[in-house]
Amino acid sequence: MGTQTEALTTTYKEVKHTFTAATADDSARLTFNMGQSDVDVSLDNIGVFEGTECGNFAAAPLAGTPPVALAESGLIGNLADGKTQYDAKCAGCHGVAGAGATGPAINTNKVVFSKNNTQYSFEGYVAEFMPKSAPGTCSGQCAADVAAYVKAGFNIPNKDTCSAGTGVICEDFEGAALNDRWTSVGTTELTTEEKLSGTKALKISGAGSAYNANGLNLDLSKFTSLTKNHYGRLMLKTPVITGDAGDFTFIEASGPANLLATTRLTDSNRAIYRARVNGSAVSLMANYDTSPYGAPLTDCWSHSNFVPVPKDTWACFEWRFDATTNTLTYWLNGTKLGMSVKDKAIGSGAVAGCAGHPLDDIWSGPSSFDKLHIGIDQYHATSKPRTLYVDDVVVDTERVNCPN
Repeated sequence: MGTQTEALTTTYKEVKHTFTAATADDSARLTFNMGQSDVDVSLDNIGVFEGTECGNFAAAPLAGTPPVALAESGLIGNLADGKTQYDAKCAGCHGVAGAGATGPAINTNKVVFSKNNTQYSFEGYVAEFMPKSAPGTCSGQCAADVAAYVKAGFNIPNKDTCSAGTGVICEDFEGAALNDRWTSVGTTELTTEEKLSGTKALKISGAGSAYNANGLNLDLSKFTSLTKNHYGRLMLKTPVITGDAGDFTFIEASGPANLLATTRLTDSNRAIYRARVNGSAVSLMANYDTSPYGAPLTDCWSHSNFVPVPKDTWACFEWRFDATTNTLTYWLNGTKLGMSVKDKAIGSGAVAGCAGHPLDDIWSGPSSFDKLHIGIDQYHATSKPRTLYVDDVVVDTERVNCPN
């Protein structure tokens, strides 16, 4: 047992106190008596450590269930999804901006949470014990998203334009010439014909009639934070074309095949994730392929809900490519699309499937992404000439979101 009295100060100060309690005494309590204070008092980073001296908040977790940290889980928290989850599951107790309500404030710099003699990271504590009314219902990606949102100060940065700090890669095409980090292929030009922001956009033209590739290539190996997984966003506008104009790819990320994940590919193969337009349905689709084409033959697709391509209007298209979990995720104007795929697209025939099945239809990602391509890649002899306008491209380690 024991007591300690401390004088209040206007700044944080470190206080340590040692007390003893019998192991069998379940009435032992640690209390803070503020009865003689008529001002607000803030307490932070409270730890209780077993032993003969105070511990360190950076110490390894005590025995028990290990904490679930972002780095350990490998999950990337998404700010927008975190806000959605937080507002639905957390704000009622902790307040809209974490200042506290019926539950404690969480807008402080607390870094350690403890329960049942175990220290937890913030995300680990959320995954295990939150929300209080339904513990464990916000684990995995939900916990990572909520933690990212809280750690960002309950704030989602605006990435509408290419101001300083906007994404790892940001391109608004406002320069006199194309930024030299991009390599142009086929027919591309900076144009004032159409633009979403500023005075220019990128115009990409496909010739039709046979295979042709047009657009911009980005060497992702120069941006190590983007090689295993990344998010992207581009604004696009597609003029109306009547009839079946043929399939075309407008986003593609690729890299060497992951030989640790499958023994059915060789070091001569590359794995490719794509976002495409289906010509016959004029709808968006996901595509997985390996190259060289046909050796072996994969060429998988997922249409799911056959979302139509917006025509003659600017639309926001977002993607997430994750080579570590074989995941492709897509959003159109902020809404997640059904063609998003984890491991494989479930279905057959027109909805989802593969031209060949050497990988058991698993969309096995590359060992790492080394190339990003944005443009018009056409494949069929019946393809028609078409144009795509692109503006405000952002590639980042977290979801970018659409302009306000």
